Amino acid sequence: MSAALINLNPEVRDSSYEIAIYGIVFSRILNYISDSLLNLHYPKLKAIMKINNNSEIVAAEVKMEGAKDVKMKVLIGTRDESANIIMRHFIVAPGGNTPFHQHNYEHIVKIESNKGIAVDENGTEHEVIKGQSLFVKPNEKHQFRNPFDEDFEFTCIIPNQDK
Repeated sequence: MSAALINLNPEVRDSSYEIAIYGIVFSRILNYISDSLLNLHYPKLKAIMKINNNSEIVAAEVKMEGAKDVKMKVLIGTRDESANIIMRHFIVAPGGNTPFHQHNYEHIVKIESNKGIAVDENGTEHEVIKGQSLFVKPNEKHQFRNPFDEDFEFTCIIPNQDK
């Protein structure tokens, strides 16, 4: 690198200015090298974090047998390169319910809006409200119902079943 690029006025010798310029140039070279190596060895890691705008995700009707007036959004899933977990948001309309069902994986549920009924495997009904969380064990029968006048909404996190 020539002195003309480092010091625009060769009559002025300011070592702190030269050190700052060298530091900037060195930093840019290191950033370029590290970005190049990262993209070469880990091309999918370039974007570190995925942020979705949940209001832009379309809620699809749940067509599982026994479901009535339930919609679901996949907030984070395989399209977001989530290899291990899926985050879903359910909206159960007044009078609606999920099927009374079970599956071989656990899941975590967080009540997001209003209130609803969680039915456990013994058929016992539990009123759940916004701010509460539930853990459903693998193979435990369960159901969510909404006998109330407002939409009942909850988020559910499950393992990725495509693995």
